[in-house]
Amino acid sequence: MRYLALLALASCGTLTTPDFFHRPAQLEDLVGGAAAVSLEPEPFVGRFRVMHGPSACASAIVGQGNPLVWPSATRPRAGEPTRVDWTLNPTPPYEARAALLMVWFDETPAPIDMTAFGYTGCLLWAPTQLGRVHTITPKDGTMLTQSGGAVSLTWTPSLQWVGRKLFCQLAVHSPGANAQGWLLSPGLETWVGNR
Repeated sequence: MRYLALLALASCGTLTTPDFFHRPAQLEDLVGGAAAVSLEPEPFVGRFRVMHGPSACASAIVGQGNPLVWPSATRPRAGEPTRVDWTLNPTPPYEARAALLMVWFDETPAPIDMTAFGYTGCLLWAPTQLGRVHTITPKDGTMLTQSGGAVSLTWTPSLQWVGRKLFCQLAVHSPGANAQGWLLSPGLETWVGNR
């Protein structure tokens, strides 16, 4: 299975800011048989959850390990910028390597152990169905940027995102790290809140 390689190829033409963060999501109540749009969602506390596997994504290169995710210290809230950083290696040196971010919505994933496919110790959190995962590559001027050995996602969710889940996982090109030459970060679950 060449899943990550296909994702990398698919992302090559996706260098502009994607619009999936701005897609409309209506919260509806049935009032007297008619649908009404709720403009003020119920109070909901935002949070991050890092999804680790039983072991880290192993690299055959001495001194190199799996990418790590560092969510913002503040809770993700509608109308406020939130930031997530990934280091491409858990310890220095933080060399620059090609990376892409896999993003999907709402459904909590069941991880797939990718060891049998040449990604030793790596867990894939992203859904494997076509069309379910969006990919973003770091590019100056977009919400995902890279500086040396770190990748950063900066996003200001709208009120439409309150109570919804956003999932992310970073794939880093690391030739020689394993049979496929890719390492995976832990997964990240983000619940957007309004408090």
